[in-house]
Amino acid sequence: MGGIIGALACAAGRFKPGSLLLLDSAIPVAAERRPFLAELGARMLACADADAMKQRQALERLSRDYVLQHLASPHDDRDTLDQIIEHMAGGDASRCGSIFKAASVVDFAPALRRIDARVSAIAADPARLPIDGFRACRPTSEVMQIRRVGHFVQLLAPSTVNAAILCMLDGSPLRGAGLEPVTAAAAAATSA
Repeated sequence: MGGIIGALACAAGRFKPGSLLLLDSAIPVAAERRPFLAELGARMLACADADAMKQRQALERLSRDYVLQHLASPHDDRDTLDQIIEHMAGGDASRCGSIFKAASVVDFAPALRRIDARVSAIAADPARLPIDGFRACRPTSEVMQIRRVGHFVQLLAPSTVNAAILCMLDGSPLRGAGLEPVTAAAAAATSA
């Protein structure tokens, strides 16, 4: 959700970043992602009106569905997935639902184009980031992959992510043990 929040802030002109590094973000550059985000947002907002126990149970079901269908990779262990689900289920249904609903109507492409700074992405699963849409917005952006890790790349491959962050800060190309460039063809093969 961090990539979506960052892109929404850029779209609204809330900040002008010096650079933006998206870490395994599901940022919906592609229009086909919008109906899913709208549905998830509506379902979260609907359970916000329930009493605390029912809200928690509903959020846990939604979170489990979302994580297992859209974030989980074969490289995530059960404990990691359970921690992600627990974190999401412990959130504020109204706030999370509002973020997803807002993300469903925003065209992120202009926001990404407007950022007058370096934008790069690191993906554990390149299929999650619509490479063609991202590259259409940011043709010179680097899109890299860390293989054999799950969604939380900063926790599962911290030294690789830290090396990439240092590259962003000093303006050099992304590099680090385990980072590989991603092509649209490779992303399509991953999602097939």
